Amino acid sequence: MSEILKDFNENGYVVLKGLLFNKNLINPYKHLKEDILLESFKLKKDKIGGSLIGNLNVFPGKYSQIFFNALLEANLNKVIVDLTKKNISEFDISAVGNLNEQYKYNQHFHTDGNFTKKYLIVNIATEDVSEVNGPLEIAPGTHKKEIPYWKFIFRKKRLKIKLLQGDVIIRSNVLWHRGTKNISRNPRFMMGFLLINKKDKLPEFNFHNNSEIKVFKNIFDSSAIGRIKESFYTRFSYLHSTARLFKSLFS
Repeated sequence: MSEILKDFNENGYVVLKGLLFNKNLINPYKHLKEDILLESFKLKKDKIGGSLIGNLNVFPGKYSQIFFNALLEANLNKVIVDLTKKNISEFDISAVGNLNEQYKYNQHFHTDGNFTKKYLIVNIATEDVSEVNGPLEIAPGTHKKEIPYWKFIFRKKRLKIKLLQGDVIIRSNVLWHRGTKNISRNPRFMMGFLLINKKDKLPEFNFHNNSEIKVFKNIFDSSAIGRIKESFYTRFSYLHSTARLFKSLFS
């Protein structure tokens, strides 16, 4: 068993240090961030779900293909085969991203879906991720079996993932994690690809025919009700956690 597979099986994630540390990507890294911020500044933030917590979804547009090609050139396929016994061509692939705005809130710990539909998330550090600009915080090993929230809160081991530009982290979607508060001066972006078992014979790439960057709402709806829910999630987080705890006891 390779060290990568061993680490992934034990912890639910693996970090590939410097996989995309490449001088040919210096300009794409720079221009990607600039273009995302330009799109973000156009938004009426008070109308967008996710702006209160400070996490907005991003579709990376034309940069999706650039960075996907770079991953292939860096032999990501070999890693995916090691982890899953499948080639990348056996997955549907979606390009995603997350913009973590400064001086907002921590997310609550969660998983991205459940055990009935497991998939891989490949995140690229398109900029350095430090202790202060909102690193991903994970609970290692929580991908092994499905557990209710009331059991999760007793797990003590949690780890903030600090990365350098060009590092790549691959994680299971059922690994418990959260985005943390960005207390730096600047928004922090993280790019990613979802690798989902394909539905048809040919893999689907949802980034081939769309060159426009899009910044849009996160998990919260932009309606009045959605804004109330987001306020409850952030400003009254202790009430949200208490309600979630009691719900998990009876589900």
